[in-house]
Amino acid sequence: MINEKKTEGNDSNIIRQIYLMSWPNIILALLDTSQGLVDTLMVSKLGVSAISAIGLSRQILFIIMVAALGVTGGVIPIIAQAYGAKKYCRVCNAGKQAILLMFFLGTILGVLCYSLSSPALSYLGATGEIAEQGNIYLKTLAVGTLFLLLNFTFSSLFRGIGEMKIPLVISIIVHTINIVGNYVLIFGVDPWISPMGILGAAVATVGARIIGCFIGFFMWNSFVKKITNCACPSKDFIPDFSIIKQLLHIGAPVYFQALARSSARIVFYRILAMGGPIVLAAGTICFQIRMLLIMPALAMRTAVTTLVGQSIGKNKYRRAEKITFQATFWGVSILTAISIVMFIFSRDIVNLVCIFADSAEKKDVIDIGIVMLRIVLFSQIFATVAIVVSGALVGGGDTRPGMKYTLIGEWLIMLPLAFILVSFKGLHPGMLFIPCFFSALIQMVLCIRRFRKKVWQRKL
Repeated sequence: MINEKKTEGNDSNIIRQIYLMSWPNIILALLDTSQGLVDTLMVSKLGVSAISAIGLSRQILFIIMVAALGVTGGVIPIIAQAYGAKKYCRVCNAGKQAILLMFFLGTILGVLCYSLSSPALSYLGATGEIAEQGNIYLKTLAVGTLFLLLNFTFSSLFRGIGEMKIPLVISIIVHTINIVGNYVLIFGVDPWISPMGILGAAVATVGARIIGCFIGFFMWNSFVKKITNCACPSKDFIPDFSIIKQLLHIGAPVYFQALARSSARIVFYRILAMGGPIVLAAGTICFQIRMLLIMPALAMRTAVTTLVGQSIGKNKYRRAEKITFQATFWGVSILTAISIVMFIFSRDIVNLVCIFADSAEKKDVIDIGIVMLRIVLFSQIFATVAIVVSGALVGGGDTRPGMKYTLIGEWLIMLPLAFILVSFKGLHPGMLFIPCFFSALIQMVLCIRRFRKKVWQRKL
C-alpha cells in the first residue's frame, strides 16, 4: 500500500494511479466501441448501402445504449461505497436491483426498437436498399437489446468493486466470438453455411452478447458467494424501490447528457444523409474511427472522477487539481501523437475500413472520408480536454454544467452550422465535419472556465 502522506504531492504517484485505473478501461472501451467498426469493415464488401445501413442503425442503437447509463451511472458509486465500507449485503442487493431494473428496461427498449425501426431509419433518410438492409440489421439487434444492456450492467458491477480484469476478459471473449461469427455468417462456409449478408453480422453480434451475459452473471454470482452466506438466486430478485430510486437519481444527470449528445449525433447523421449515400458512408466510417479515438479520454475521465472524488472527501483539493492537470496533459499528449500519425496515414486508414469494398463508389468514399477524418483528428484534441476536465466536475458532484455545455456545443453550434453548410452546393462534402471542430472547442472553453471557478470543490 502506498503511503499517502508521503506521496500526496508526488506527481509520479498521481500519474501511476491514473494509469492503473485507466488502461483496463481504455482496452475495454476500445473493444466495445470497435464492434460497430468491425461490422462496418466486414460488410463493406457488400457495398455502400450495407455500410450506410449499419451506420444509421447503430446511431439508433446508441440511443438505447445511452439509456443504460441511467442505471450503470448510479450503481457504480453505490457499489463502490458499500464495498469500501464492507457492507456486503448492500453490495449484493444493489447489484440485484441494477440487474432487475436493466432487465425491465432492456425488454421495453427492445420492443420499442423493433417496432419503430422502420420509421426511425426513414427519419434518418434511409431509402431503398439502405432502408431494407437497415431494417434487417436493426430489428435483429433489437431482439438482443436485453442482453446488450445486461452486459453493460455486469461490467459496471465489477467496476464498482474495483475489479477490471473480469469485464475485460468477458469483453475479449465476446468480441472474439463476434468477429468469428461475422466472418462465418456474413460470407458463409460452403457447403455447410449459406451467406447471410448483413443479417449474419447482426446475428453474430446478438449471439456473442448472449454468451457474454451468461458469463457475466455466473462470475458476479460467484463473487457474491464469496462475500455473503448465499448466492443471489432468482427468487430473491425482489424490487427494492428505495435503492432503485437512488440508482436513478444518481444516474439521471449522466443519462440526460449522453442522450443530448447521442440525439444530436442522430440529427447530424440526418444532415449527412442529405448529401447522398456516398457522403453518408464516408461519415459513417469517420464516426466509427472517432469513437475509437475518444475512448481513451472517456476511460481517463472515469479515473479522474474517482480520484478527484476521493481527494475531495479527504479535503485534498490541491491534489484534486493536480490529478486533473496531469490527466489532461497526458491525455492530450497521447492523442496528439496518435493524431499526427493518423493524419499522415489518413488515406491508408480510411482505405483499410473499406478494404473489402469493391463498388464503383469506393474512391469517392475514401476521398471524402480523408477530409472528414483529418477534421476529426483536430477536433478530438479539444474534445479530450473537455472530457477529462468534466470528469473532475463530476467528481465534485457538479454534473449540471456537462449537460448544459453539451446542449450549447452540439445543439446550438454544431447542428445549425452543419445544416447551413450542407446547403452549399460547391462545398467539399468533407467540410461538413467542420461544425464538430467548433463544438469541441466551445465545450472545452466552457469546461475549463467552470473548473477554474472551483465550484466543484465541495463535499456531497
